[in-house]
Amino acid sequence: MKKILNMVLILFFIGTYSFAQIESDKKLDLTFNTTLANTFKILERELDINLIVDTPLRNQRVDIKANDMSAKNIFKLIFQMKGLDYEKIDEKTFFIFSANRSAAYNAEITRSFDLKYTDVQLFSNLLRTTLRIPNVYVNPAENNLVVKASRAEILQVEKLLAELEDEEKYFEKTYDLSYIEADKAAETIGSFARVSATVVDEVNNRVSIRGRKNELGRIEKLLEELDKPAPQLVIEVTLMDVSEGFSEEIGFDFDSMFELNSDTDASILYNIINPNLLTLSKNSQNTEILSNPSMMVLNREEASINIGERVPIITARDLGETSGGYDVVPEVEYVNVGIILHITPAIHQDDEVTIKVEMEVSSISEYVQSDYGVYPAFMNKNIDTMIRLKDGEGVVFGGLISSEEREMTSGVPYFQDLPGIGRLFTKSSSDPKKSEIMMFITPRLIYPGEGVVESNVEKDV
Repeated sequence: MKKILNMVLILFFIGTYSFAQIESDKKLDLTFNTTLANTFKILERELDINLIVDTPLRNQRVDIKANDMSAKNIFKLIFQMKGLDYEKIDEKTFFIFSANRSAAYNAEITRSFDLKYTDVQLFSNLLRTTLRIPNVYVNPAENNLVVKASRAEILQVEKLLAELEDEEKYFEKTYDLSYIEADKAAETIGSFARVSATVVDEVNNRVSIRGRKNELGRIEKLLEELDKPAPQLVIEVTLMDVSEGFSEEIGFDFDSMFELNSDTDASILYNIINPNLLTLSKNSQNTEILSNPSMMVLNREEASINIGERVPIITARDLGETSGGYDVVPEVEYVNVGIILHITPAIHQDDEVTIKVEMEVSSISEYVQSDYGVYPAFMNKNIDTMIRLKDGEGVVFGGLISSEEREMTSGVPYFQDLPGIGRLFTKSSSDPKKSEIMMFITPRLIYPGEGVVESNVEKDV
C-alpha cells in the first residue's frame, strides 16, 4: 500500500510541476541520500549541464530513489518536494533557488561574466566586500561567474569589470628558457607576481605569461634571475708524496698544522691551506706528484674520483670430496685498493663553497700465509666531513698512507711495479727519509654566460 501511495505522489508531482527548460528524456537509475548540492552535482555529470545552487539551499537533504525515471521527471520531483524554482542563465546553465524567494529574485537580474585577465576568485571577493553583492557564484574552471543583483548593481559590476579588464593595461608574452624548467618558472612567477595566466610548453621549455603591464618589469627581472646557468666547479685534486724535508724547506711544520684540526677523530686529518702552499709544494724537490686529476662538478651534484688499482687476490674454492680426495680450485678476486673520493659541493653567493667530502683510503698492511698461498691484508681509513672554502682556496688531507705503512709491502714484486699508484703501497728500504701521502683539494668556480632570451613568439595585447 505504501509503495502504491509513493507512486501516486510521484505521478502527481510530475504531472503538476512544469520544468520546460530541462527536457532530457535520458533514463536514470539513481538513489539520492545526500545534500542538494551533491544531488545536483550528480545530475550535472549525467546531463552535462551546470547547476548553480543558491547558498541557503546547499545543505538541505534529499532522500529519494529513482528507478528508470527520465532526468526531467527527476528534476520535477526534487523541485516539487523541496519547493524550488530556477532561472535559465544560458542553454546549459541554471540558477536554482527557493520558490519562496521567487518574487525577490524575479525583481533582480542574473548575469554571467567571462573574465579574461582578472582572477575570478579575487573578483568575486571584491563584489562581495566592496559592492556588497551576496549572490555571486564562481566557476573557477572556466574563470567566469554568475551574479544575481539589481539592475543598478549589475551596472556597477559591468563598470568595475570594464576597468579591470581594460586590454590596454595588460601584456601577453612568451619566453624561451635555457636553464630553468618552464613549469618551475611558472610556479615561481605565480607566487611572486599577480598574473592572469601562465601557460607552460614543456616540449619547447617556454612559458607564456599574461598579466598587468605594471607587473611586467618585476616578472622579467625575476625571469632573468631564474634562468641562469647553474654555477659549476672544477675540483682539482693533487695526490702528493711529501718528504720531511719539505717542512724544513718552507719553514713550516705540517704536523702542527694538522694538530689545529680538532673536529674529527679519524686517522685522516685535514686543514685549510693558503693556495700558495700548494704552488710551493708542486715546485719542491721534496715532493712528488703521484696523481693530479680534475673534474667538473655541478652545484649540489656528487662527483667521484677513484685513484688506485684493482689488486688480484688468489683464493681457493673447495669442490668437496671426489674419487681422488678433496678438490680445491684456485680463484682470482679483485679488490679496489687506493683512494675513493666523493665530493658534493654547495655554492654560495659570496663565492664560497661548502664541500662534503667522503674519502676512503685502503692500502695493503701485510701479507698472510695460508694453506693456499700468500694473500694481502688490507688497512682502511675513512673520513666524512664538511668544509667551507673560498674560491681557489685549498684543503690538505694528511695521514692517508705513511712511509711506515708502505714499507710493510716492500719487496713484493707485483706491487712495487704498479705504474704511478704503486708507490701508495710500496717503499724502497734504501730510502732513509720519512714521507707521507697527502691530498690537496682546490675548488675553482666557473660561471657560464647568462641565459634568458625573449622569444619571437610574443605580443602586446
